[in-house]
Amino acid sequence: MTGIFQIDEPIIKLLEYFLIGLVASFYGSITGVPFMLSIPALIFMGIPAETVFVTNKLGDLGRFSLSTFRFVKSGKAIWKYAVPFIPLAITGGLLGAKLPTIYK
Repeated sequence: MTGIFQIDEPIIKLLEYFLIGLVASFYGSITGVPFMLSIPALIFMGIPAETVFVTNKLGDLGRFSLSTFRFVKSGKAIWKYAVPFIPLAITGGLLGAKLPTIYK
């Protein structure tokens, strides 16, 4: 039986992934760029590049969402400047996601 949450990796591999994530997070908290360690390390371990990049982007989404929430909650957001750029950011994100499929 196969399912989306079925794990076929041995436990030692999962521990290696966890340790890479831990070291990359520690390094990223100091330098601000955790992906400089995690992406090459996970690709080197044999995970497909597409999976590594998508996983990294999902982590970024969570990290940036929390940062944005805290920034807005602190009351430092100047909405008259931010609101006009929201549609531009969404449009740019959608176009950036579509470009690889257009030029394939």
